Formats: sequence, C-alpha cells, structure tokens
Amino acid sequence: MLSNFKKTQIVIMVALSLFVSLLIINMPPETASAEISNPTTETIVGLKAPEKPFAERINSTTLKLSWKKVDGVPGYIIYRYNSDTMTYKRIARAVSPKTSWTDKNLMTNKVFKYKVRSYKTVNGKEILSPYTYAVTAKTHLPNAREANATSIHCASSITIGLREVFSFHSVPQASDNKYHDGAKVINKKLYYKASNSNIKVSKTGKITGLKFGTSKLIIRAHNGLIKEIPVTVKDFSQPEKFVTTFVEPVITESFLKKHKQDITDIAHYFLTHPKAGTGFLTLGDDGGIDNKSNIKLGNAEAAISNLLAKCPYWITIDVGNKGVSFQIREDPEQYYPYWVVGFSYFDDLTEEEKEYVNMERIAPRWKYYYIGYPT
Repeated sequence: MLSNFKKTQIVIMVALSLFVSLLIINMPPETASAEISNPTTETIVGLKAPEKPFAERINSTTLKLSWKKVDGVPGYIIYRYNSDTMTYKRIARAVSPKTSWTDKNLMTNKVFKYKVRSYKTVNGKEILSPYTYAVTAKTHLPNAREANATSIHCASSITIGLREVFSFHSVPQASDNKYHDGAKVINKKLYYKASNSNIKVSKTGKITGLKFGTSKLIIRAHNGLIKEIPVTVKDFSQPEKFVTTFVEPVITESFLKKHKQDITDIAHYFLTHPKAGTGFLTLGDDGGIDNKSNIKLGNAEAAISNLLAKCPYWITIDVGNKGVSFQIREDPEQYYPYWVVGFSYFDDLTEEEKEYVNMERIAPRWKYYYIGYPT
C-alpha cells in the first residue's frame, strides 16, 4: 500500500499536469505555437526587403549606408558583419521615413560589410523581412591607394541577336576626381542581373538573347553602386535591305531581290525553332522538298517550296546549329562553283569562312561569298 506521503505526491503531480494542459489549450493559437515550436521573436514572412542598399565613405572614420524606401513599414534594422563571430550583428535601427544611417567612429583603413532589413510589429511581435544583399565600404584616407568604387566603366548600350552570346566587359573604377587619380578599387568583383526574361546573364557577365525585345543589364559593384545598361535583342533574320554593291549582279536580281521575303522568312523560322533539326533541303525530282534529314519545316514550308521551285538557280538550303545558308548553283550536276548567302545566329565566322577573302557583309549577321573550283 502507498503511504499518505506518496499519495499526496501523486495528487500534486496530476493536478500540475492538468493545470499545464489547460493553460496551453486556452492560449491564443499563435502564442502557443510560438512558445512550443519557435522561441525566437524574429520571423521572416512576406515582408519586402529594402532595395539598392549603398555604402559610401564620408571621411576616414565614417561610412553612410542608404537604401530605397519600403512602403508601409515603420523602419529598418541595420546589421554589420562581425569577423570574430562570422555573423551579422544588429547595430542600429532607422525609423521611417529615414532611409539612411551613418556609422561613425570607425577604424581607419578598414573594410566594413552591411545588410539591412525592414520590419513591422504585429501583435507585439517584431516581424522582419529577408536581408538585403551585402554591401562593403572602406574607411580610407583621402590619398589612399585603394578606394571604394565610384563608377563602372562599360558600353552604354548593347544589341544582340536571339540565341546569341555576348561577353560583356565592365570595370569598376575609383578615379572620377572624388579620390586622387590612380586609386585602385578595393574589390573589382561585379554582380550581374537581368531586368526581365528577354536575356540571361551569367555570373561573369555573358549575355544570351532569349526573347526579342528590350531588357536592362544591371551591374552592381561591391558597395552597391549600380549601373543599368539597355539591351536590345534584335531579329537580325529580317534585315530592312541587303547591301549588294559587291554581290554578283545575277545573284542580286534573281535571289536577293526577288526572293528576299522567302529567304528571310526561312532564316527567321530556323532562328526561332532551334529544335527543328539540321541537314540539307533541296528540290526533289517530284517538284517537292527533298528532306532526307526529316527537318521540321513548320510554317516555313511554303517559303521553302516557293524558293526551291521558282528560283532560276539550283538551291541547297543548309540548316546548321549556328544558322542557315543558301548555296546557289547554275548547274545542279556540278558541285563547284557556287555562291553562298548565309545567315548566322552569332556574329562570328567559322575558321573555314575566314579563308574566303572575297566574303562580304550584306546585312548584320548576313554574309555572301563565292566558292570556285578547288585548286
């Protein structure tokens, strides 16, 4: 049998268990959940982070951090990287409408790294946005050999073709007379981003045209300095005209003028249908299209049929991975000689094409040359 002391202990334990259970059941749902599963008061939800943070030097011991306003938030929290703990520590709060904060009494000639978050208070709980990307700045002397970026040197605009890859060259600089000439940027790394899906940009600045239209290449330096470059993805398969000054007159009249719509429609189709296949298209014995490679012709079939059947010369359409070319022969029984009118998806020449000294550009991405009898 249990002693009276043991019985008393059991009764007390049961009573405590019931009390705790009732307490949890009667808690507001969000409080109970927070207490049980998430003891922290900082919760990231769908709150927008500040955009375009920027860090700049004010003097050798002061840096200023600024960012774009986030609508509907009471303020922002500033974080600075702590190299000892290898974490970002909260160091200040800026109350709206303020969108900047000055970090004073810093060590000279040292690089500091910052991030910012916006916040709201909901039911007494602080709700935080995601972090901005990190920006860095150095508290250097006026005549320092290294300085923060003050400009980004690059082309003012870019025009590329669909599926074309362009290696963009840009360099951050610190030599616009804000600091002494000859200062080096503390960090030459640049970050690239596309403003929409018309282009794709790699980490090294290689741009690929994905859709016809306009976009912006957004370039960011270490301190958040941003430069936006307009980019146009142009349809080079549809030139307004061909420059035929150096083209054989018979080719100009019978091919480039009479069948301009056909050849540009064919070039456009294969440009916009990269999975159509590769191979050769010629006029068949039955007057139709000889398509031994089973290339998908789609809505270009009518233009191909018209060109092969009505052009007074023998045409071979060569569909490749980098473009489409039209081989033009006077005699279908002889392989040589022939003329070539070619459209390339890329603004470059193959090693074979570079051998032809008589090659002419008749439009952007379009070329013309003559291949005679082999020697």
